[in-house]
Amino acid sequence: MSNNQKNESINEMSSLINRVDKLENTVNHITEQQGTLTHRLRQYADSMDDVIESVDELRSQFNNIEEEAKFRDSKIESINDSLDYLEDNLQDTRSDIKDTSDEIDRRLRAIENTLGLDDLDIAQAVKPNACELEQLTTIPEESRAESFDIRVQRAIALYEQFTDISEPIKSGGRRLLSKDVKTFLNGYSKADMAYSQVHRVIDSFDEKTNDDYTSVQTEDGRAIIYDP
Repeated sequence: MSNNQKNESINEMSSLINRVDKLENTVNHITEQQGTLTHRLRQYADSMDDVIESVDELRSQFNNIEEEAKFRDSKIESINDSLDYLEDNLQDTRSDIKDTSDEIDRRLRAIENTLGLDDLDIAQAVKPNACELEQLTTIPEESRAESFDIRVQRAIALYEQFTDISEPIKSGGRRLLSKDVKTFLNGYSKADMAYSQVHRVIDSFDEKTNDDYTSVQTEDGRAIIYDP
């Protein structure tokens, strides 16, 4: 089994555990059910770690025995049998994890449908301590038009690209001038934006971020300053 496969399996486990933990913040009445599922996943994760560790130890023994020819024939056969057995068990464990993952996904969808959670509810649950714009970035772009006006949609897109299109400042933060906001929004909207529209997007950005972001007037024009 390659390191990528191991990491994919472990990452899959971590993603599922995080998803269950995040939903606990908003779905109090399913805590007991969610806890049981989380416990099962952690048991599978522990089981996978044990199997992977055993496989690594046996492979190390295999290499040593291969170098020591006098033990080669008997030990290699024995270790290969053990490796086959352990890898079969690992495949079974991965299959169990997939089945558990599918079951959790099914139950989570049922829970979300039962509670009538919308995209905004889920976004707030996923990032409960984040500013509003960061929460809104978790909503798929194709769903934003149904929930937000065009100013907010543009502010979300601006927040997502802020680091890439802004410039660093001496304090360790970043600065984004209105002219650069306009350039970005022109490309995002596929139209030549008026500065009045740009300033309205900056206003929405300012309203929906925390104190780390401020809107100031500079000699180069209006700017958004990020100074954590």
